[in-house]
Amino acid sequence: MTQRTCRYSNDRGSSTPMLVILLLTMVLFVGLVADGGAIFTARREAQNSALAAARAGSNQVDTDSLFQGDPTLDSGKATAAVTSAVTASGHTLVSHSVSNVDVTVTVSKNVPMRFFTILGISTVTVTEDAKAQLLSALESQDSP
Repeated sequence: MTQRTCRYSNDRGSSTPMLVILLLTMVLFVGLVADGGAIFTARREAQNSALAAARAGSNQVDTDSLFQGDPTLDSGKATAAVTSAVTASGHTLVSHSVSNVDVTVTVSKNVPMRFFTILGISTVTVTEDAKAQLLSALESQDSP
């Protein structure tokens, strides 16, 4: 009776390391998609918050300057409106500036990572800024 031997009998268990590498690669890709999506969403929310705060600040017109025909912003009311809008959105106000006609707001948000904690990244801070300008309806327009 003859024994048959397989040519590949010494390759036993060689698929295990390949399977481990494949699974680790898949976990990293899932982590990139999940945590990358969370970062992208947080950036969009921070941008929306900064825009809303800047608009709220640019709506605070000094009434005396409005009646004089040269409207400017009331910096105290604009600062309060910016702070209130950012606080209501749940973001952190990094900085803001109010000039006569401009409001600039910078907000940030910490995004907790789920999969990147494996790589030692537990949170990512997202920062966005926005600017709003006071437009005057009293500006002259050329008529035909």
